[in-house]
Amino acid sequence: MNLPEKVCHERNQGRPDRDFGPHVIRQQVQQLRRSLRGLEREGFRHIYVMHTPEDVEAATIERQPLWNNLKHEHGPVRHHRDVHGCYDELVQLLAQLGYELTLNPKLPTG
Repeated sequence: MNLPEKVCHERNQGRPDRDFGPHVIRQQVQQLRRSLRGLEREGFRHIYVMHTPEDVEAATIERQPLWNNLKHEHGPVRHHRDVHGCYDELVQLLAQLGYELTLNPKLPTG
């Protein structure tokens, strides 16, 4: 929230449990604005900056699955043979999950 410094001061005055001088808000605003300039380089996919109280009031939060969340995909499971010495445990887990194990005769097992 990149609100004007004046708005931050006004809102801070309504918070009796936060007794600090205006220099603190001024420093926070300056640090935020400096940080916003380089934020895209940090690898965030989306950056939303709210500049006015109206922007804040209009904002909604909607959770989205991560791009690597593939829980919605179903189907045959293909697993690489390199299971770091846990082949038996993997077979047991897949059986408990209801998968049918089909071995590739060209690959070693166990």
